[in-house]
Amino acid sequence: MGKKEHVATSPLEALHGITEEAVQHYATENSFHRGMQCYIQGAVLSLTRRGGQLVAEVQGSQYEPYMVRLFVEAGELAEAECSCPYEWDGICKHIVAVLLACIYDSDRIEERPAIETLLAPLDRDQLHTILLRLSDLRPDLLDLMERLALDPENCDLDEVMSTSRSFLHV
Repeated sequence: MGKKEHVATSPLEALHGITEEAVQHYATENSFHRGMQCYIQGAVLSLTRRGGQLVAEVQGSQYEPYMVRLFVEAGELAEAECSCPYEWDGICKHIVAVLLACIYDSDRIEERPAIETLLAPLDRDQLHTILLRLSDLRPDLLDLMERLALDPENCDLDEVMSTSRSFLHV
């Protein structure tokens, strides 16, 4: 895969211009090489795209896979999150592995409807039932749901998410 010229072949890359060279730009040299190894070793377990968001599971050093979420806009990585503890420059190896999987194994991406599309036809009672069931299944969401219910316009989701101990599956 190295430094060869790359032709866009995946839907994600063709639509957004992400290349291996772009991934190298976002990562440190070490993270890129380690991410390449993760990708080659098959550590990317799942890839799901819902609209402009891609969510992936990547096997790491922990029993539970790490969750990666990213948004690509106009050929640039607009946002990337990983549940791993990486806190250094650039993106982590798990995000690198996911981006490489999107470029070279795009047929593995499961296309699912955007959440907005799924929720749009539901009435108030149906949405209410979904929220109650989610709160039963994921009590860690209660603080977030409470803040959003009390002040949906001014709730600082970044603050709420940074204090949450678990990565939210989307």
